[in-house]
Amino acid sequence: MTDIISTAIAVVRLPGINSRQAASLLIESINADLGTRYTTDYLSKWRRAERPIPQHVQDWMLRTSIGHAIHQCGGIAPTDDEQLDNLAAMLCPPQKT
Repeated sequence: MTDIISTAIAVVRLPGINSRQAASLLIESINADLGTRYTTDYLSKWRRAERPIPQHVQDWMLRTSIGHAIHQCGGIAPTDDEQLDNLAAMLCPPQKT
């Protein structure tokens, strides 16, 4: 299942770059926009739910990802429970497994 981190990576991923490069690009974008100094190590810990995603980073990811997530769910606001659950999952932090 996808989550807000996977969705944000999909948004910034450019053609021809691999997943690791896309993760680095996501962190660079977060740092540039928020004036922070996160590394991909933080991203890995957020992805594994070892550390919570800071609220300001989560807000940034949500603003960055919402259009992409809606498009992936058919391009319109979902009306049935399954579509709504899929959209919500794409915009939530990872669950600890």
